[in-house]
Amino acid sequence: MKLSVILLALFAFCALAPAAPVPSPIIPVKTLTMQAALQIAQEAVKQSHANGATNVGVCVVDYAGRVLVLLRDDNATEHTVLGAEQKAWTAANYKDSTKNLFERIQKGAGDDSQLIFNQKSLFLWGGVPIKDGNDMVGAIGVCGNPSGVQDDAVASNANKTLTLLKGGPGN
Repeated sequence: MKLSVILLALFAFCALAPAAPVPSPIIPVKTLTMQAALQIAQEAVKQSHANGATNVGVCVVDYAGRVLVLLRDDNATEHTVLGAEQKAWTAANYKDSTKNLFERIQKGAGDDSQLIFNQKSLFLWGGVPIKDGNDMVGAIGVCGNPSGVQDDAVASNANKTLTLLKGGPGN
């Protein structure tokens, strides 16, 4: 009898005890909208033109490296457009600027020198992650400025453009 009362009490306790939360099968993701990507790309083209570039390509991708917007000047060649897309993809997938990645590869420390064997990656300056706070929400690739240094500077301004679009400083 005592055993049945103990078992009944134990069963009641287990039934009333909160169950461990079940993890959600959905992962929330922050990413750029197409409209924001378009505005960022248009600003990058404008800045490139101010640098004297007339054949620029600009690509903005989402957090996973999928193309949202791809703009090219009228006379931009295929290598410029492809370069912009690959720089953006590389920045998104490695979550770092192509400039930083290039410098890591040059050092040859660890296994970073193996990165060059990914055919879709391009480690020329001008690919930069776009962040909202600490969250990477996309990336931009710029190709066709007079130098890679200018490609990188234009791409780096994408985060400032996002801040302005969100109503941050300057609005």
